[in-house]
Formats: sequence, C-alpha cells, structure tokens
Amino acid sequence: MRPTNRGWKLIAITILLSSSSILFMDPILMAASIISASILAASIVNCIRRVKKAGKVRVEPRKLDVKIRAGERGELLVKMYSETPFTIEEDHEWLRCDSRIVEPPSSLLRFEVGSDRSGKYELTSLRIGVYDFFELFKTDVRLPLTLKAIIYPRIVPWIIEVLRLIGERAAGFGETSGKRKGHGFEYLWSREYQPEDSFKFIDWKASARLQKLMVKDFLEEVYGSIKIIYDVRAHGPVSRDECAAYFLSILVSTIQAGLSPSIVLKNGDELILDLEDVNPVDMLKLALAYVVEPHIVEEWDVYELFEPKSARRILDVLREIRSSALEEVVKLKLDEMVRRLRVFLKKPRTHIIYVGCILIDSTFVKELAAMVADSGGKLSILTPMKPWLDSKDLEEAYLAYHSHRKLLRGLEKMGAEIKFGEKVLA
Repeated sequence: MRPTNRGWKLIAITILLSSSSILFMDPILMAASIISASILAASIVNCIRRVKKAGKVRVEPRKLDVKIRAGERGELLVKMYSETPFTIEEDHEWLRCDSRIVEPPSSLLRFEVGSDRSGKYELTSLRIGVYDFFELFKTDVRLPLTLKAIIYPRIVPWIIEVLRLIGERAAGFGETSGKRKGHGFEYLWSREYQPEDSFKFIDWKASARLQKLMVKDFLEEVYGSIKIIYDVRAHGPVSRDECAAYFLSILVSTIQAGLSPSIVLKNGDELILDLEDVNPVDMLKLALAYVVEPHIVEEWDVYELFEPKSARRILDVLREIRSSALEEVVKLKLDEMVRRLRVFLKKPRTHIIYVGCILIDSTFVKELAAMVADSGGKLSILTPMKPWLDSKDLEEAYLAYHSHRKLLRGLEKMGAEIKFGEKVLA
C-alpha cells in the first residue's frame, strides 16, 4: 500500500496541522488535525478491505491465446466479477484496454492486441490498482490472467499464397496482352478490402485463406511490360517486413493476372537477381527463397510460424534452391542492370514497380524516376508509410519523418505514383 498524490498532500496537511496545534496550542487546529488523521485512518482500513475483496476477483477466461499479423489489431473480451471497484494498470505497446475502471458486480472488458513489430508477447498476470473510497491510498494486485500473443510478420499470408501457387502449378507463362484493373468481366486478382469497395465483389475463398477481407478486381486491356525492382535493405525489422510483403504480393498478383513480369533484387550497388523470361514457378521459388531465408528462418522457428505441411514445403523449396543451378546467380554490377533497364524502358507502355526503403536508396530511386519519366513509362513506388518506426530515438525519428515527406513530394513531382500498400495494379 502506498499513498497517492492526493494522499501525500493530506498527510502533509495533517503533519502541518498537528505541528501547528502543538506549537500554538490552538484547539481549532487540534480538531482539524484529528479530523484529517481520522480520514487517513479510515482510508487505510477501507483500502485493506478492498484489497481482500480484490483477491477474490473472478476472471473468465483465465487463459487467452491470439495470433495476428503485424500492423493489425485484434480484440479479446474478458469478463470480470468483482465485489469492489479497481483500475486496470497494465499498459504495453502491444496491449490496450478500452476501459480503465472496473465496477462491481461484473464488467466486460475489451482488450486490443497488436503491434507493428512481429514477435512473441506474453502477459503472465494482470496488474490492477485498488484504491480506497477517497483515493488516498493505492495497492497493486495481480489477477490470474495469462495472455499469449504471437504477432506474425506481414509477409506470412503471402508466403502461404506463394506456396499454394507453387503447389498447384497454377501460374501460367507466355505471351499475354497487358491488362489493368477496370471495367470488365475477366478476373484479375484478389486484394485487401478498402472502405470504398462494394461488398458484392468480396472474394470469400481468398478471405478465408488470408484471414482478412479480400475483394476481386477485374481486367481490361492496357498493360505492357512489367518490371519489379526490390532493394532488400531496410531501416529495421518493421520496414523489412513491410517491403518483403509488398514484393511478394506484387509478384503473386502479376503472375495471377497472367502477366510475365521480370524481377530485379538488389542490395544497394550489388545486384542479386535480374530475371527475365523465367518460368513463373521457378521465379516464385527464387523469390520465396531470397525473401524467406534472411527474413524468417533466422528470426523465427518456421514450425512455429506455419502449419507443419506448409513449414515442410518452405524448407523443401529452400533446399531445392540451394542444391539446384538456380542458386548460382552471378552478382552483376548495378551499372549493367541500369543499362538493361534503359533497354527495357524502350518498350511501349512499360510499368516499373519499385519496392524498398526510399530513404536508404534515394539516389537510385530519383534516377529511376527520371529515366521512367523520360521514356513515358509508369513508375509505382511501394515504400513503408512510417519508416521512422525503426528509429532508435525521437531525434532520429523526427529527421526520418521530414526527410521521407520531402523525398515523397519530390518523387511525386517527377510523376511517380507512391503507394503504401499491397494495391499497385490499380
């Protein structure tokens, strides 16, 4: 038990009144000090009684498990039966409660679980604060509530989707006319639901697979050649997760649309992959290997992230890539990639999709925007919306925020379309 701010003030007043009454022998001051001391004593007794009642609080359910994707929020409902009021004192970055005060005889609490960072989070007991009726004293009590949360990386649903495509070998390859989302009857792809979308286009099967609301888009003729450029560098785990999810989602979407994308993976000035005219199944396997191995396997146990069947398939793909000729990719100079890019941009109606952290790769991105603008092509840039989430301190976050906004405005003036989600082919 400890005094609150209000309690410390009353204690100080009581001491002052008592000292003054003794010093000046004033009966009024003496009476005031006795009343003040009586209030403190009554508050202590009341707080002790409430603490005993708080020890009998019943929580239903006592154990909770939740699995959710990074960047999303999940809700958990907990019913509490109590004979005394108390407050919820737990306050974590990944856990919020909609109500701080619990009133007897029962209350239904809604906990919000979620974080921008993937990982395992656990709460072994719930800390509550018990006050007396004047809120002069407070005691912390632990309630028997266990909450385990696994927050998956954003990339996980797209890894599962890539595995499904590889398993079904549904990705066709060939010379196909370009198409984009628009008015038509031919299915394009399923993407995440946006507030302006109509419910009649909801893709229930995709929604069930990806555990989030998805809608269908349809095709009309327009697209030419598509090249996806992905820089694997990142500010930290949050932006790395976002960019990897963007890259896989765009690759899956273009292949599902019957398009024949070429992909470039680079690490700054080092070119990792530059693939053209590759069978989509092999392209998906290579992309999965280069994205999964550094992003997932080193940080997570793959069998904790996925169901056993999916986990085995991921490890099989990684082993296949390591043992096959596909792994033997010559690391070319970035200058050679830029030269090939200029040749690519001479084709009609080209569409370049850049994925990466533009603050890290600002020089290349600005040169790319200028090249695409000169050729009359289209440039879409997928970049983390809040790169400062990976900053070490507030000063670094502040600089990242302003630099990011300034760079975005410059790229938009050069004709680039900036996107912060997995919705690019629009």
